[in-house]
Amino acid sequence: MFLNITGNTEDFDGAGIIHVIGTYGSERAAVTAGFGWGFSGEDISNNPVFILGGEVRLSNSIKLISENWFPPASDVQMLSLGLRFFGDRIAPDFGLWYNAGADTG
Repeated sequence: MFLNITGNTEDFDGAGIIHVIGTYGSERAAVTAGFGWGFSGEDISNNPVFILGGEVRLSNSIKLISENWFPPASDVQMLSLGLRFFGDRIAPDFGLWYNAGADTG
């Protein structure tokens, strides 16, 4: 995953995460887990970020979804909860993120 800003960005060379994620489950419910290392420019973090999430089907066209990021070298945890609406050709999501922990102010 990579993020960059267009325009006058002399002090920002992009940032992202190199990660591995796997999912186990069925169409009814599944759990997702993974880990990765963040990077900014040419600097790569020494500490991995752990990722834990899942989904549960609520109806034939709606799932409750969550993806949570836990960097062990930080007091911040990024928690999420959302809904996935899906049909035959499209699956839009609506979700909210919450930055939990001491470093969030």
